[in-house]
Amino acid sequence: EDIQITAVDQGRINSFAKWNVKLKEYEAEVENRKKLLQNLADLEDELLVSEAEAHPFKIGESFFHLSTEEANEKVGEQKAQLKERLVTLESELSDCKATMATLKKELYAKFGDNINLEDC
Repeated sequence: EDIQITAVDQGRINSFAKWNVKLKEYEAEVENRKKLLQNLADLEDELLVSEAEAHPFKIGESFFHLSTEEANEKVGEQKAQLKERLVTLESELSDCKATMATLKKELYAKFGDNINLEDC
């Protein structure tokens, strides 16, 4: 059985491939942000038990010595920013998956077993 691939079909296939790349990027960034969030939570715990008066804290490319209170405040700010970014990323990830599911449905409806989108 010979199936004709139209320009619209090719566009959908290309779109699916692009969304698949975005999906992998979003998943990697979500994983990275979650690790950073855990590291900040660990840092908060360390600051609670620390007896040091000043703590080196990286801001941009430089390290500054901050009091425990200032360091806790900065960690809290960074955690809030990370959580906010995670919410955005997870929304983008959800949208990406929904778009891919729609494209996959359309492509499988036309091409059936002649196309494989499962390993993407």
